[in-house]
Amino acid sequence: MPALPPAHECVRLIRPTRPATASAMKDHLTFVGAPPSWGYNAARALSGAAFGHKVPLSALRHAVAARARKAGEGPNWAVIEMTWGLGHDRQVACYDPPPTQVLAIRRDLAIKARADFYFVENGRPVLAIIQPRRSYNPSDWALALWAALLRRTLVDGHFAGASLEIFDFSDQGGKTRVARSLTTMNLPGITDTEVDASLQLLADAYDDVARMGIDWEAIREARRARAAKWAPSTDHGRPGQSDMFGG
Repeated sequence: MPALPPAHECVRLIRPTRPATASAMKDHLTFVGAPPSWGYNAARALSGAAFGHKVPLSALRHAVAARARKAGEGPNWAVIEMTWGLGHDRQVACYDPPPTQVLAIRRDLAIKARADFYFVENGRPVLAIIQPRRSYNPSDWALALWAALLRRTLVDGHFAGASLEIFDFSDQGGKTRVARSLTTMNLPGITDTEVDASLQLLADAYDDVARMGIDWEAIREARRARAAKWAPSTDHGRPGQSDMFGG
């Protein structure tokens, strides 16, 4: 059976009840994909350069074109443009993200959590998280939970004393994206008890999916076949192309 999804996916899967959460997790873990699929890896990788205005916007446009699948180029570029806009009038120095951290729920189950980059502003380190989905995005409560999980893995460890900032690019129920810069001050409050209960709910739902008798090897084979059919293009880049960011 696959591992638990990373934190940014897990927070989207939580539902009010255990059966509903298990159903959402099953759908996520068994999803094969309708080719050609794409993701936001390009936007995540370039977000620090965009927010910090490290290079011209035209160079970022080229980098997105080089890294993203054609189907996802527009959405990735929209996120980068809006990240650039959020960086206006901010005096920041941006850096590569710290290593992915693992938050153990129990001995055999853990969630991976990471920031997309970090920046220093007025002498203070800030961990930055990109929420790039226009729709099917986490609620504000889920964003608060995501931040709490990162706080447990990073802020209370390698980045003690750092603050968190989430850049959300969802459509907020409308038709177009809305760029929001969020901190714990403008997200719903979430207690340690609620975080623990959410982690337990995820663990219980995961156990329920494990007992469903799903043929995981068949799922993996379907994904391999899909990947082979749509190779060589990947969301990390297109063969024969490179950019100044190493992609």
